[in-house]
Amino acid sequence: HIPRKNKEQKSLFQFVSTESREYEDMKTILISSYIDTNSSSCFIYSNPRLVHSELLEKEFVEKRKEMKA
Repeated sequence: HIPRKNKEQKSLFQFVSTESREYEDMKTILISSYIDTNSSSCFIYSNPRLVHSELLEKEFVEKRKEMKA
């Protein structure tokens, strides 16, 4: 009998501090996707969270490999 490898359990949502560099990186990505760059004053972000999903991460890695090839 081979013991199963225990995967580290991550919570689905990870809270992110608005004071963190990670939050600033997220905000930069969001702001850069605005259609109208002057609309940034129309948005207020609160309670930022990262979403952990193995399935989405695998899809992302596969797509990135495809695009690099």
